[in-house]
Order: sequence, then C-alpha cells, then structure tokens
Amino acid sequence: MRILDAIEWSSFTAVANVEGTAVAATESGYLFIWAERAQGSDTTLVQWRDLSLTPFAIGTQGIAGSASFSLPADLAELYNRPLVAMDVSESGELYTATAWDDGEDDGPYRSAVLAIGQVVDGRVVMDAEPVVIGTLEGFRVESVALRSVGGAKGLFIGTD
Repeated sequence: MRILDAIEWSSFTAVANVEGTAVAATESGYLFIWAERAQGSDTTLVQWRDLSLTPFAIGTQGIAGSASFSLPADLAELYNRPLVAMDVSESGELYTATAWDDGEDDGPYRSAVLAIGQVVDGRVVMDAEPVVIGTLEGFRVESVALRSVGGAKGLFIGTD
C-alpha cells in the first residue's frame, strides 16, 4: 500500500477522538462521514463534509452537516460507546457498531452492529430507531465493512 495524500483534521473540523469514518458516493460526488467515540455517553454527533479526490480535499465545496445519533434506552444500558465503527453501503445505508468497554484490556466486552440511517441527497438522515443487525458477546467490534456482490450484501466486522 502506498499513501498518496494526507490532510490535517483541523483543516476542516475540530475533533477530539474520532472513532468511526466512512465515505459515501453521492450523485454530486463523495461525502466523508465521521463520528467521535463519546465514551460513557449514549449520544454522539455524526458529521460530514464534501470529499474531493482530485485534488484531494475535504470540506472545500461547502457541503457540511451533522446529525445526532443516540442509542435507545434499552441499548444504552448495554453499551457505553455509542459508535465505534461505520460504513456506508452502495445504496446509501449507514451501518455502525456500538460497544461495551470498561477500559480494561481483557474485557469484558460486548458489541452490536446497527443500521442507523441513510445518505440521501448529500446528507446523512438518521432513522427514527436503529435496527440491530447482530450482537457479539465477549468481543469488541472495531470495524465494519460492507460489500455487494451480485445483488447480495455482505457485512464484515473486525474485532480486537
């Protein structure tokens, strides 16, 4: 792998602890989407800016927005990191992972993969309620990746 370019976060936003990122293709280009870890909270802010590949730039076209994502009460009781990973399907569905992590290297851990929204007309629209796709006891999910092959969707997770 070869790094072709890089950009400083401070050039397009002020952030403290980004935990999940994704890139979405839209009719007018690309969106770079991210959210902070928000450890100990049931809410985080999902933000987005336009992304240009040539030249590589984020946030130069004036497309920007944010949407609050909150775990429902029943999930907030189980997970203390509302968003730890994120990806967007080819059709614009936003998938994330949430996790329980008490800060100890050996756990205990718990995770869930959620469908939480859609990319629509160059912005992220949160669903009224996230949909739990699956849960994992004893594992901390750190990445989510999506792939479509022949009309079938595949969802992959990475744990640590």
